[in-house]
Amino acid sequence: MHPDNPTPGLADFFASAIAATAYDINIRIRDEGNVDIHDVIRPHDIALPDVRASAAGDIAPPMDPFRVMENEDVKVSAILVRHTPVFPSFAFRFDTADGSVVFSGDTTVTSNIVTLAKSADILVHEAIDLDAFAGRQLPAALRAHLENSHTDVTKIGGIAHAAGVKTLVLSHLVPGATDRVSDTTWHRKAQQGFSGEVVVGRDLMQIGVRHSA
Repeated sequence: MHPDNPTPGLADFFASAIAATAYDINIRIRDEGNVDIHDVIRPHDIALPDVRASAAGDIAPPMDPFRVMENEDVKVSAILVRHTPVFPSFAFRFDTADGSVVFSGDTTVTSNIVTLAKSADILVHEAIDLDAFAGRQLPAALRAHLENSHTDVTKIGGIAHAAGVKTLVLSHLVPGATDRVSDTTWHRKAQQGFSGEVVVGRDLMQIGVRHSA
């Protein structure tokens, strides 16, 4: 579509979205007194650490977490994860005085998740139940994507255990319909290899961070 910029980042996406809706934005600024969105949101792309030279084709080579931002309320760290063919794809850790929460983002099993989530209070990890697709006539490319770019729920408990987290929250459930995979099934499969608390995440759910020093 755009050979001169085939992989636009967040800043380019924002600029293109503003350009596409410029007429509406201009009217709201001039006629309704709204503030200029450029004064409210200033997106930028995350600067990657120098890891690609030693990656040998691995889009998420073993690495240390790197700082994204920090203020008096929160420290945010990131690490590369595998979500083929996307690069870069990140997991994020939020450390606060109340505790720490890690979001895996979209990823297959990636050792960097364990590194980032060490001793976190909560690990929110994406989950797919590949058993739910057994026998379904999926296109070969789609089946390969599901298997190679996402994490089967039976493997997530081991990740949480290796990281030493207190609570594991399943997110980005595939399939998401409860008539396909029940919350009981999600919970049972995710509990394998993990003795901590497992929560099946659902929209609008609120989970407190119970930090213990």
